[in-house]
Amino acid sequence: MSVTYPNPASLTLTGIINSNSSKATGKIIAPDGRVLMDDILIPQGRFEIEVSALAAGVYLLEIKDENGSWVRKFIKE
Repeated sequence: MSVTYPNPASLTLTGIINSNSSKATGKIIAPDGRVLMDDILIPQGRFEIEVSALAAGVYLLEIKDENGSWVRKFIKE
């Protein structure tokens, strides 16, 4: 993954990954391992995820495509 911003995020988490795959997907995972958001589509390596409904805290963003997976920590304000 290349860039995920802003961090901390309050409304939207935006990112660019090093993949032009049309099959890239993502999910947001809570610290206790629960999947809060799943099957987030990431077309052409760019995404914008609405995170305003999440409680303040630390979360993991996992991105997968046919080349592998990436996990990044982000903070929700």
